[in-house]
Amino acid sequence: MTLRRVVILGAGGFAREVADMLRALDDIEVVGFVERDDARRGETLNGIPVIGRLENVGHLVGLHAVPGAGDIAPRKRQIAEMEEAGLKPFTLVHPKSDISPFATLGDGVVTCQCTTVTSNSVVGAYSMINYGATVGHDIRIGRNCVVGPGARVSGWVTIGDGCYLGAGAIVLPRVTIGAGAVVGAGAVVTRDVEPGATVVGVPARATS
Repeated sequence: MTLRRVVILGAGGFAREVADMLRALDDIEVVGFVERDDARRGETLNGIPVIGRLENVGHLVGLHAVPGAGDIAPRKRQIAEMEEAGLKPFTLVHPKSDISPFATLGDGVVTCQCTTVTSNSVVGAYSMINYGATVGHDIRIGRNCVVGPGARVSGWVTIGDGCYLGAGAIVLPRVTIGAGAVVGAGAVVTRDVEPGATVVGVPARATS
């Protein structure tokens, strides 16, 4: 078996969760955590070394990478850095996630344990579906979105690039969430959300 070699960008809490998910796969070698903070180089986190900045792995040919940040802004930075460095995006599907054979996952998508993505939905590149979240049928999720733990997205929903859905958020059918919007934890989205808006509450309303 040929092992795929993967680095994790960042060394925070979600990065360690990514490491656990990678360990659940049979054909992966986790090379280390890539971390911009030089003071952390040489640390070991859960048995995996912190190897410092991206330039420390630039000599490794055919290396894959997974963003290890759980929030939109640092994920965007990590994605830009890995693309500039020529690292291959690794699409991480936990073996205990339930992905329809008729769903489409873009490059670098992460689906965590106990997530569901159902029929004819599309998840854009580098988006992350967190633990226990469900994505219903015929949904379009843009690039670099985060669907938080336990969130529920109903059918025929469209989510623009760079959106964040907090833990336990619920999005009702046929809603459109504009690019860069934030849906607060536990919010229930019953109508369209403007690009860049933050909505909270039940039903969800824009903050002032």
